Amino acid sequence: MIKIGELTQHLSASPGELGVLVTHLDDEVPNEPPHRDPMVGRLPVKPNPYAPYTIPGPYHGVAAGEWYRLITSAFVVPQAGLNGLGFMDILFNMWALVFVGPALEGHLGRVRFLAVYLLSAVGGSVMYYYLVSPVGLAAGASGAIFGLFGAWFVVSRRLRLDTRGIVVLIAINLALGFFFHSFIAWQAHIGGLLTGALLTAAYAYAPRKNRAAVQAAATVAVVALIVVAVVIRNGQITSGAF
Repeated sequence: MIKIGELTQHLSASPGELGVLVTHLDDEVPNEPPHRDPMVGRLPVKPNPYAPYTIPGPYHGVAAGEWYRLITSAFVVPQAGLNGLGFMDILFNMWALVFVGPALEGHLGRVRFLAVYLLSAVGGSVMYYYLVSPVGLAAGASGAIFGLFGAWFVVSRRLRLDTRGIVVLIAINLALGFFFHSFIAWQAHIGGLLTGALLTAAYAYAPRKNRAAVQAAATVAVVALIVVAVVIRNGQITSGAF
């Protein structure tokens, strides 16, 4: 995920505008007052030139009920030109998906694999929403990718495979996120990693008896936890308690 500037808490957006969450690239806007938006995700982004921002104005973003931003942000990458960090983000995510995706899907099955991927993306968004002041947008699939890393670690442990490779990969990428914290939204990486690992643990260690029911219940429980977390955070933002 790439950081890219600041958003407003009150803005007027065009109907077709998609909200995104942040990840890696910082592109500050000179000589402009800070804008604040009650959350849009993982990567702080500069104001959309096609959407006028007004203060005061109506709330926008997740805090205003635009929950779709928590997932659509995983399918948007800011500044993806050949000379931008967004392009590097795409390359890394594609490589990581090829690295762990096929084998993990083979172990989990398509439906469970998709659930891990999508909920990890949302989990990353929610973690960023909680840990960062609600002033920016975010975009990128890094939360989902880290969720797959966490899932592969759990599956490897369950199958008694060597986990040193995936542990090193996770450690290096988390360290990079902390070191380049001005560019990388490490909060989303941790959120995705935890979500993917926990959900996959429920899948992998479900008892043979009633396994499908246990796995379905675990998925519902993760979704419910995410919903409760967002409701609480929304309340904090709209009441000014953040």
